[in-house]
Order: sequence, then structure tokens, then C-alpha cells
Amino acid sequence: MLINVAGYFPIQSYDEMTAADFRKVVDINLTGTFLMTEAVTPLLRGRGWGRIVTMGSASVFGGVADQVHYVAAKAGIFGLSRSLARVLGRDGITVNVVTPDLTVTPAVKAKMPAEIIEPDQAPRVPARRAGRRPHRCGLLSRLARRRLHHRPDRQCRRRKAHAMSNKEAPIPDLFDGYDLHGLALPNRVAMSAMTRTRATEVDVPTALMRDYYVQRASAGLIVTECTQVSDQGHGIIRCPGIHRDDQVAGWRELTDAVHAAGGRIYSQIWHCGRVGHPDMRGGELPVGPSP
Repeated sequence: MLINVAGYFPIQSYDEMTAADFRKVVDINLTGTFLMTEAVTPLLRGRGWGRIVTMGSASVFGGVADQVHYVAAKAGIFGLSRSLARVLGRDGITVNVVTPDLTVTPAVKAKMPAEIIEPDQAPRVPARRAGRRPHRCGLLSRLARRRLHHRPDRQCRRRKAHAMSNKEAPIPDLFDGYDLHGLALPNRVAMSAMTRTRATEVDVPTALMRDYYVQRASAGLIVTECTQVSDQGHGIIRCPGIHRDDQVAGWRELTDAVHAAGGRIYSQIWHCGRVGHPDMRGGELPVGPSP
């Protein structure tokens, strides 16, 4: 299953907006959703069922003066998802869009004016208050379930009868446990690696990194950001390493905290190779396959 939740929503007046600004917002919110769906669709079709859920926005119904690019991109999500539902429904894949109004997240608090977020000054929200992440997460989880409460069509009934006749095991749910080569995962949600550049200037893991991973410990599996294995492998500023004692100590404190929160975490070790820059290596040229 695929849940598209990435979003970019800058506040910018139409008069100051350039074509490049518009394109960037559309690429992240709309084109990114298409590319993720394109990549995952073959896997879902191979299983004979699937769930695709995308985070939309209720802003498309009334518009937002200083978010022309964002609202346009989110409107495109509706057209994309409805069309994909017609294409993929025959393969047992449902495509849905969740359309919340304003939802308070750290990013929203940092970008949105206070008068929009505060409950007594948000009359455009029917509930007279801004939403919170648990509200939309509950709906996302229901739409992502293997068994949806709907009247099965003839094709679904035939597929179910075929499965029963062949005594096939039921396809597991997203929230079912999984045995990963001896590592028991409580669910099938995996957090992929994403470099945050939050290490110190000498590439030591920080308390901010620890808190970031602990907040996500409920995932079945966490894969860390890129972690360099040597000074020669350095390629990004404030990217943590794991080749010095102080770096190992920083990772130890971080992973202990994740384990204490019930999480499972693996390190994504890397070497930047020839794309690195000598300015990050004290003038030393990077190692590469060519002279």
C-alpha cells in the first residue's frame, strides 16, 4: 500500500510568484505523488490488491489567496486520484484522497499566521478549531486496511472464491507483525532513510537527532539517514559518521533511546565516493574509479 503525505505549502502572494515558484510547489505536491504511485503500482498489481491514499486539502473548495500554487497542486490530486481509481480498480487497487482542512503540525505553526491557527479566530473551519494529526491519521489507517467495508462487486467475489478454492493464506494487514529474518516487527510500516543534516559541525549525532528518531519509534522499522564510514566518505555537511569514538558514543545514546521507546533501528552506512568535494576533506581529493 502507498500513503502519499509529502507536502510543501509556502505562503506567497500571487503578485510575487514566479513560474519557478509555481513549478516547485506543483512538482513536490502533485508530480511527486504521480512518481511515487508510478513506482509502487507494479508491486500492488502483482499482489492482486492494493491501497493508495493521498493527502489532499479542503483548501481546493474555497481557495487561499496567498497559496495559489499549493491549491492548484492539491486540486490536481483530485483529478489524478479519480482517474487512477478508474484505471487501477480493475486490479483490486483502491485510490482515495483524504481532504482535511487546516491541521496543526510543527511546519504549520512555523509558516501560518496565528489568527488562522487559533480556535477562536478560525471561523472558516466548520468545527471552529484546527485539526490535529491524530484526527487524519485515524482516517488514513482505515482507508489503508486490507478489508474495507463495502459491497463486493462480481469480480471481487470471483477473486475471493478463487482464493478460497486454492486455500491461499489471507493477505496480511499493514498493522500485522512481520518476521524480518529473525527480527520481530510489530507492524509493516518502515521509515525510510532521510538525511536531515542535524549532526554537529564535526559530524557527531545530536540530541535533536535522538528526539527525531524516538518520536518515530512506533514504526515497525527505522532506517537512519546516511552515516559515513570514514572521513574519506564525507559528502554532506552535518552528516553523522560512525568511524570515530565520539560518533559511536552519540549513536549509542540515540539507539538506546529508540530501543527504550520500543523501536527497532538500522544504520544506513555510506561512502559518498567521487561526488564528494575536497573542501569537506581538508583539501584531500575524493576517491573515485577514474584517475
